[in-house]
Amino acid sequence: MLSTERNAQVQVNVSFDLYSESESLNVITAVVAFAGTSNSEVEADLKVVGKANDVSGWKCYTYIATLETDSSGEVWVALGTSVRWGTEMTYNVDDVKVTIY
Repeated sequence: MLSTERNAQVQVNVSFDLYSESESLNVITAVVAFAGTSNSEVEADLKVVGKANDVSGWKCYTYIATLETDSSGEVWVALGTSVRWGTEMTYNVDDVKVTIY
């Protein structure tokens, strides 16, 4: 959770690097992110921003959301992966940046 200007329209930019051990034409895992004025509690809150196996190695992903903050000025951010194909995979996340304008 982050704090920003109260009762204002803000743009939230979330960027992060994700490491995949292998490249695949199949969508094995989706990369997902969220920014909102309340805590993300279910997978349906998260938006797909790409596929995790686009490349073998590191890839940068970006999610941008425009929000109307409430009287608390709180903004919640989440990111991760969502399994689409039942297999064992390992992903790493690094260099997470959140910017609010």
